[in-house]
Amino acid sequence: MANCDSWTGSASDLLRAHAECAGDDVSRRTGWPKNPRALAGRLRRAQTFLRALGIEIKRVNATPRRPHGLSYSFTLHAPNGKRLIGFDNAHTGSAKTSRFKKQPHAGDHWHRTERDPGRPYKFKDAETLIDDFFNEVESVLRERGIGMTVVRAENIRRQK
Repeated sequence: MANCDSWTGSASDLLRAHAECAGDDVSRRTGWPKNPRALAGRLRRAQTFLRALGIEIKRVNATPRRPHGLSYSFTLHAPNGKRLIGFDNAHTGSAKTSRFKKQPHAGDHWHRTERDPGRPYKFKDAETLIDDFFNEVESVLRERGIGMTVVRAENIRRQK
């Protein structure tokens, strides 16, 4: 992990990779998990918050439908619950079909509006997927006249 740009592996591997990238002094700081079990627990707990934001991604066995081994759904909803944008591979995207042409298998696609049945998405890697999703989010918000400036950030501490 020479350049520390990406990582794949177990929680134990991640702890070792973090120590290599950040150095032992950072890894020993209070707040950073000291063992693989603690790290895995924190990552699992983060999934709940990401799901609440409309971001869900998990490893699955690679299949023809999901050759990259990821099942994902990234969505942005309006306060009224209407989907504004979505990237996923949970169902089939739109395709021109006829009685002689079968409906394609579910795969990577994205939705630009609530009624958009989906357009094919060329999956490259998880990082590009996240970038493409947030680029579309920014575009949708800009179209609606919603700024991207953070007005207030709160630091919330958990009680022990």
